[in-house]
Amino acid sequence: MGCSRTLTSFGQKNYQCSYRCLYPTSTTRPRFIQVQSAVSFSTGTSILRAGPVPSAHSASACCRRHSFSSTTSSSSSSSGNTGTVVGAGTDTEKEDVTLYQYAICPFCNIVKSVLHYHKVPYHAVEVNPLTKGELNDLPKDYRKVPILTTASGSESSSQYNGSEDIVDYILRLQQQQSTSVSVPDDPEWVSYARDDLAPLLYPNICSTWSRAHETMGYIHSKDEFTTLQKYSIQWVGSLAMYMAASKIKKKREITDERQALFDTLQQWEDHLETRPEVEQVTVGDLSIYGVLRGLHGLPVHSDIATNFANVAKWYKQMEEKVDGQ
Repeated sequence: MGCSRTLTSFGQKNYQCSYRCLYPTSTTRPRFIQVQSAVSFSTGTSILRAGPVPSAHSASACCRRHSFSSTTSSSSSSSGNTGTVVGAGTDTEKEDVTLYQYAICPFCNIVKSVLHYHKVPYHAVEVNPLTKGELNDLPKDYRKVPILTTASGSESSSQYNGSEDIVDYILRLQQQQSTSVSVPDDPEWVSYARDDLAPLLYPNICSTWSRAHETMGYIHSKDEFTTLQKYSIQWVGSLAMYMAASKIKKKREITDERQALFDTLQQWEDHLETRPEVEQVTVGDLSIYGVLRGLHGLPVHSDIATNFANVAKWYKQMEEKVDGQ
Protein backbone atom coordinates (compact mmCIF):
# COMPACT_ATOMS: atom_id res chain seq x y z
CA MET A 1 0.00 0.00 0.00
CA GLY A 2 1.07 3.58 -0.54
CA CYS A 3 1.71 6.08 2.18
CA SER A 4 -1.34 6.70 4.35
CA ARG A 5 -0.19 10.01 5.80
CA THR A 6 -2.89 12.62 6.41
CA LEU A 7 -2.94 15.60 4.07
CA THR A 8 -1.87 18.84 5.66
CA SER A 9 -2.00 22.30 4.19
CA PHE A 10 -0.73 25.68 5.29
CA GLY A 11 -1.44 27.71 2.16
CA GLN A 12 2.06 29.16 1.82
CA LYS A 13 3.14 30.53 -1.53
CA ASN A 14 6.83 29.90 -0.82
CA TYR A 15 6.68 26.43 -2.33
CA GLN A 16 8.29 23.75 -0.23
CA CYS A 17 9.78 20.59 -1.62
CA SER A 18 11.10 17.37 -0.12
CA TYR A 19 12.35 15.64 -3.26
CA ARG A 20 12.61 11.88 -3.02
CA CYS A 21 10.83 9.61 -5.48
CA LEU A 22 9.34 6.42 -4.11
CA TYR A 23 6.43 5.18 -6.15
CA PRO A 24 3.60 2.98 -4.84
CA THR A 25 3.18 -0.45 -6.30
CA SER A 26 0.57 -1.50 -8.80
CA THR A 27 -1.91 -4.18 -9.69
CA THR A 28 -1.23 -7.24 -11.78
CA ARG A 29 -2.33 -9.37 -14.73
CA PRO A 30 -5.47 -11.48 -14.69
CA ARG A 31 -5.98 -14.74 -16.42
CA PHE A 32 -9.53 -14.82 -15.13
CA ILE A 33 -8.75 -15.41 -11.48
CA GLN A 34 -11.46 -14.91 -8.92
CA VAL A 35 -10.41 -12.61 -6.11
CA GLN A 36 -12.09 -11.88 -2.82
CA SER A 37 -10.57 -8.48 -2.12
CA ALA A 38 -10.10 -5.17 -3.91
CA VAL A 39 -7.33 -2.70 -4.51
CA SER A 40 -6.76 1.03 -4.32
CA PHE A 41 -4.78 3.21 -6.70
CA SER A 42 -1.57 2.44 -4.83
CA THR A 43 -1.67 -1.32 -4.40
CA GLY A 44 0.94 -3.64 -3.00
CA THR A 45 1.28 -7.21 -1.85
CA SER A 46 -1.93 -9.12 -2.40
CA ILE A 47 -3.73 -12.24 -1.32
CA LEU A 48 -5.77 -14.11 -3.90
CA ARG A 49 -8.15 -17.00 -3.66
CA ALA A 50 -7.94 -18.33 -7.16
CA GLY A 51 -10.64 -19.94 -9.24
CA PRO A 52 -12.32 -19.37 -12.61
CA VAL A 53 -14.53 -16.35 -12.97
CA PRO A 54 -17.67 -17.39 -14.86
CA SER A 55 -18.78 -13.83 -15.62
CA ALA A 56 -18.25 -10.20 -14.64
CA HIS A 57 -21.41 -10.38 -12.56
CA SER A 58 -19.99 -13.25 -10.54
CA ALA A 59 -16.68 -11.42 -10.22
CA SER A 60 -18.38 -8.35 -8.84
CA ALA A 61 -20.17 -10.42 -6.24
CA CYS A 62 -16.86 -11.66 -4.86
CA CYS A 63 -15.52 -8.15 -4.23
CA ARG A 64 -16.15 -6.47 -0.93
CA ARG A 65 -18.26 -3.37 -1.18
CA HIS A 66 -16.48 -0.08 -0.54
CA SER A 67 -13.15 -1.84 0.02
CA PHE A 68 -10.87 0.05 -2.35
CA SER A 69 -8.26 0.52 0.37
CA SER A 70 -7.71 -3.20 0.94
CA THR A 71 -4.75 -4.99 -0.60
CA THR A 72 -4.57 -7.79 -3.13
CA SER A 73 -1.86 -10.10 -4.34
CA SER A 74 -0.92 -12.09 -7.34
CA SER A 75 -0.68 -15.68 -8.41
CA SER A 76 0.80 -17.01 -11.60
CA SER A 77 -1.07 -18.15 -14.66
CA SER A 78 0.07 -20.19 -17.61
CA SER A 79 1.43 -17.06 -19.28
CA GLY A 80 3.42 -15.98 -16.25
CA ASN A 81 1.02 -13.16 -15.50
CA THR A 82 -1.26 -12.55 -12.56
CA GLY A 83 -4.59 -10.98 -11.83
CA THR A 84 -6.81 -9.04 -9.52
CA VAL A 85 -10.40 -7.96 -9.55
CA VAL A 86 -11.25 -4.47 -8.41
CA GLY A 87 -14.70 -3.08 -7.76
CA ALA A 88 -17.64 -2.71 -5.48
CA GLY A 89 -20.32 -4.79 -7.03
CA THR A 90 -22.24 -2.99 -9.79
CA ASP A 91 -23.58 -5.08 -12.64
CA THR A 92 -21.68 -3.74 -15.65
CA GLU A 93 -24.11 -5.38 -18.04
CA LYS A 94 -22.51 -8.69 -17.03
CA GLU A 95 -19.33 -7.76 -18.86
CA ASP A 96 -15.86 -8.90 -17.88
CA VAL A 97 -13.80 -5.68 -17.74
CA THR A 98 -9.99 -5.67 -17.89
CA LEU A 99 -7.74 -2.60 -17.59
CA TYR A 100 -4.16 -2.78 -18.90
CA GLN A 101 -2.07 -0.17 -17.08
CA TYR A 102 1.20 1.19 -15.75
CA ALA A 103 1.12 2.12 -12.07
CA ILE A 104 2.82 5.47 -12.72
CA CYS A 105 0.71 6.47 -15.72
CA PRO A 106 -1.52 9.49 -14.93
CA PHE A 107 -3.90 8.60 -17.76
CA CYS A 108 -4.37 5.11 -16.32
CA ASN A 109 -5.15 6.70 -12.97
CA ILE A 110 -7.78 8.93 -14.59
CA VAL A 111 -9.51 5.79 -15.84
CA LYS A 112 -9.25 4.12 -12.43
CA SER A 113 -10.74 7.18 -10.76
CA VAL A 114 -13.84 6.90 -12.96
CA LEU A 115 -14.07 3.13 -12.50
CA HIS A 116 -13.79 3.42 -8.73
CA TYR A 117 -16.30 6.25 -8.46
CA HIS A 118 -18.88 4.23 -10.38
CA LYS A 119 -17.90 1.06 -8.52
CA VAL A 120 -17.29 -0.87 -11.72
CA PRO A 121 -15.60 -4.26 -11.09
CA TYR A 122 -12.55 -4.79 -13.27
CA HIS A 123 -9.41 -6.85 -13.67
CA ALA A 124 -6.22 -4.77 -13.35
CA VAL A 125 -3.23 -5.83 -15.45
CA GLU A 126 0.21 -4.36 -14.77
CA VAL A 127 2.05 -4.28 -18.09
CA ASN A 128 5.79 -4.90 -18.32
CA PRO A 129 6.99 -1.61 -19.86
CA LEU A 130 9.94 -3.30 -21.58
CA THR A 131 8.28 -6.25 -23.30
CA LYS A 132 4.58 -5.36 -23.13
CA GLY A 133 4.00 -9.10 -23.23
CA GLU A 134 0.67 -8.69 -21.44
CA LEU A 135 -0.65 -7.03 -24.62
CA ASN A 136 0.29 -9.90 -26.93
CA ASP A 137 -3.24 -11.31 -27.01
CA LEU A 138 -4.64 -7.94 -28.13
CA PRO A 139 -4.59 -6.44 -31.65
CA LYS A 140 -1.07 -5.40 -32.61
CA ASP A 141 -1.95 -1.94 -33.94
CA TYR A 142 -2.11 -0.33 -30.48
CA ARG A 143 0.62 -0.90 -27.91
CA LYS A 144 0.06 1.85 -25.36
CA VAL A 145 -1.78 2.03 -22.05
CA PRO A 146 -4.39 2.43 -20.79
CA ILE A 147 -6.36 -0.19 -22.69
CA LEU A 148 -9.71 -1.45 -21.49
CA THR A 149 -11.32 -4.61 -22.82
CA THR A 150 -14.79 -5.95 -22.19
CA ALA A 151 -16.25 -9.36 -22.90
CA SER A 152 -19.81 -10.64 -22.67
CA GLY A 153 -19.73 -14.42 -22.46
CA SER A 154 -17.44 -16.14 -24.92
CA GLU A 155 -18.73 -14.66 -28.19
CA SER A 156 -18.23 -10.89 -28.10
CA SER A 157 -15.52 -8.53 -26.89
CA SER A 158 -14.61 -4.87 -27.30
CA GLN A 159 -11.43 -2.86 -26.85
CA TYR A 160 -11.14 0.83 -25.91
CA ASN A 161 -7.79 2.58 -26.33
CA GLY A 162 -6.66 5.64 -24.41
CA SER A 163 -8.19 7.40 -21.42
CA GLU A 164 -10.62 9.52 -23.44
CA ASP A 165 -12.31 6.61 -25.21
CA ILE A 166 -12.31 4.50 -22.06
CA VAL A 167 -13.88 7.19 -19.89
CA ASP A 168 -16.48 7.92 -22.58
CA TYR A 169 -17.38 4.24 -22.66
CA ILE A 170 -17.71 4.00 -18.87
CA LEU A 171 -19.90 7.12 -18.70
CA ARG A 172 -22.15 5.89 -21.52
CA LEU A 173 -22.49 2.57 -19.78
CA GLN A 174 -23.42 4.20 -16.49
CA GLN A 175 -26.04 6.40 -18.14
CA GLN A 176 -27.84 3.25 -19.25
CA GLN A 177 -28.23 2.12 -15.65
CA SER A 178 -31.06 3.68 -13.70
CA THR A 179 -29.20 3.26 -10.41
CA SER A 180 -26.01 5.02 -11.53
CA VAL A 181 -24.93 8.44 -10.27
CA SER A 182 -25.04 11.23 -12.84
CA VAL A 183 -21.65 12.84 -13.48
CA PRO A 184 -21.79 16.14 -15.39
CA ASP A 185 -19.24 16.71 -18.13
CA ASP A 186 -16.67 19.42 -17.47
CA PRO A 187 -14.63 19.74 -20.69
CA GLU A 188 -12.50 22.68 -19.56
CA TRP A 189 -11.12 20.86 -16.53
CA VAL A 190 -10.97 17.48 -18.25
CA SER A 191 -8.70 19.09 -20.83
CA TYR A 192 -6.72 20.74 -18.05
CA ALA A 193 -6.12 17.39 -16.35
CA ARG A 194 -5.05 15.59 -19.53
CA ASP A 195 -3.21 18.31 -21.44
CA ASP A 196 -1.78 20.59 -18.73
CA LEU A 197 -1.45 18.70 -15.44
CA ALA A 198 -0.69 15.08 -16.41
CA PRO A 199 2.30 15.86 -18.68
CA LEU A 200 4.07 17.60 -15.77
CA LEU A 201 4.18 14.53 -13.54
CA TYR A 202 7.08 12.67 -15.15
CA PRO A 203 9.38 15.73 -15.14
CA ASN A 204 8.68 16.04 -11.41
CA ILE A 205 9.29 12.42 -10.44
CA CYS A 206 11.96 11.50 -13.01
CA SER A 207 13.94 14.72 -13.46
CA THR A 208 17.22 12.82 -12.92
CA TRP A 209 18.21 9.23 -13.58
CA SER A 210 18.62 8.53 -9.86
CA ARG A 211 15.12 9.80 -9.09
CA ALA A 212 13.71 7.77 -11.97
CA HIS A 213 15.57 4.73 -10.61
CA GLU A 214 13.94 5.23 -7.21
CA THR A 215 10.55 5.71 -8.85
CA MET A 216 10.86 2.39 -10.67
CA GLY A 217 11.76 0.63 -7.44
CA TYR A 218 8.12 -0.33 -6.92
CA ILE A 219 8.65 -3.18 -9.36
CA HIS A 220 10.50 -5.24 -6.73
CA SER A 221 7.26 -5.86 -4.86
CA LYS A 222 5.65 -7.44 -7.93
CA ASP A 223 5.62 -11.21 -7.58
CA GLU A 224 4.57 -11.84 -11.17
CA PHE A 225 7.97 -10.73 -12.46
CA THR A 226 11.17 -12.71 -12.02
CA THR A 227 14.15 -11.21 -10.22
CA LEU A 228 15.91 -10.63 -13.54
CA GLN A 229 12.82 -8.96 -14.97
CA LYS A 230 12.51 -6.69 -11.94
CA TYR A 231 16.06 -5.42 -12.19
CA SER A 232 15.77 -5.06 -15.97
CA ILE A 233 12.57 -3.05 -15.64
CA GLN A 234 14.04 -0.83 -12.93
CA TRP A 235 17.35 -0.11 -14.64
CA VAL A 236 16.25 0.12 -18.25
CA GLY A 237 12.88 1.58 -17.34
CA SER A 238 14.44 4.33 -15.23
CA LEU A 239 16.56 5.41 -18.18
CA ALA A 240 13.49 5.47 -20.42
CA MET A 241 11.53 7.46 -17.82
CA TYR A 242 14.34 9.97 -17.42
CA MET A 243 14.57 10.42 -21.19
CA ALA A 244 10.79 10.83 -21.44
CA ALA A 245 10.84 13.44 -18.68
CA SER A 246 13.68 15.30 -20.40
CA LYS A 247 11.80 15.26 -23.69
CA ILE A 248 8.70 16.75 -22.05
CA LYS A 249 10.79 19.47 -20.42
CA LYS A 250 12.38 20.36 -23.74
CA LYS A 251 9.07 20.35 -25.62
CA ARG A 252 7.40 22.58 -23.03
CA GLU A 253 10.51 24.70 -22.47
CA ILE A 254 10.52 23.89 -18.75
CA THR A 255 13.53 24.95 -16.70
CA ASP A 256 12.03 24.42 -13.23
CA GLU A 257 9.70 21.41 -13.28
CA ARG A 258 8.37 21.91 -9.74
CA GLN A 259 7.56 25.57 -10.39
CA ALA A 260 5.84 24.60 -13.65
CA LEU A 261 3.70 22.05 -11.78
CA PHE A 262 2.80 24.51 -9.05
CA ASP A 263 1.98 27.27 -11.54
CA THR A 264 -0.41 24.88 -13.26
CA LEU A 265 -1.97 23.74 -9.97
CA GLN A 266 -2.55 27.38 -9.02
CA GLN A 267 -5.29 27.50 -11.67
CA TRP A 268 -7.18 24.71 -9.89
CA GLU A 269 -6.50 26.27 -6.50
CA ASP A 270 -8.05 29.56 -7.67
CA HIS A 271 -11.05 27.78 -9.18
CA LEU A 272 -11.74 26.01 -5.90
CA GLU A 273 -12.09 29.37 -4.14
CA THR A 274 -15.55 29.55 -5.69
CA ARG A 275 -16.33 25.92 -4.88
CA PRO A 276 -15.39 25.10 -1.30
CA GLU A 277 -17.51 21.94 -1.17
CA VAL A 278 -17.78 19.11 -3.71
CA GLU A 279 -21.56 18.88 -3.87
CA GLN A 280 -21.60 17.17 -7.26
CA VAL A 281 -18.63 15.32 -8.72
CA THR A 282 -17.84 16.15 -12.35
CA VAL A 283 -15.71 14.37 -14.93
CA GLY A 284 -13.19 17.16 -14.42
CA ASP A 285 -13.02 16.35 -10.70
CA LEU A 286 -12.43 12.68 -11.41
CA SER A 287 -9.76 13.44 -14.02
CA ILE A 288 -7.77 15.82 -11.81
CA TYR A 289 -8.16 13.55 -8.80
CA GLY A 290 -6.90 10.58 -10.80
CA VAL A 291 -3.78 12.45 -11.90
CA LEU A 292 -2.97 13.57 -8.34
CA ARG A 293 -3.93 10.22 -6.78
CA GLY A 294 -1.18 8.57 -8.77
CA LEU A 295 1.32 10.61 -6.74
CA HIS A 296 0.15 9.18 -3.43
CA GLY A 297 3.11 8.20 -1.29
CA LEU A 298 5.55 10.55 -3.03
CA PRO A 299 7.01 13.73 -1.53
CA VAL A 300 5.44 15.80 -4.31
CA HIS A 301 2.03 14.63 -3.09
CA SER A 302 2.71 16.14 0.34
CA ASP A 303 4.28 19.24 -1.21
CA ILE A 304 1.06 19.92 -3.10
CA ALA A 305 -1.01 19.52 0.04
CA THR A 306 1.30 21.83 1.96
CA ASN A 307 1.21 24.63 -0.60
CA PHE A 308 -2.39 24.45 -1.87
CA ALA A 309 -4.98 24.57 0.91
CA ASN A 310 -8.00 24.49 -1.38
CA VAL A 311 -6.62 21.56 -3.36
CA ALA A 312 -5.90 19.65 -0.16
CA LYS A 313 -9.45 20.16 1.12
CA TRP A 314 -10.97 19.21 -2.24
CA TYR A 315 -8.69 16.17 -2.51
CA LYS A 316 -9.81 14.88 0.86
CA GLN A 317 -13.46 15.18 -0.17
CA MET A 318 -12.75 13.39 -3.45
CA GLU A 319 -10.85 10.65 -1.64
CA GLU A 320 -13.96 9.93 0.42
CA LYS A 321 -16.24 9.97 -2.61
CA VAL A 322 -14.04 7.89 -4.91
CA ASP A 323 -12.15 5.55 -2.59
CA GLY A 324 -14.42 5.65 0.45
CA GLN A 325 -11.49 6.68 2.67
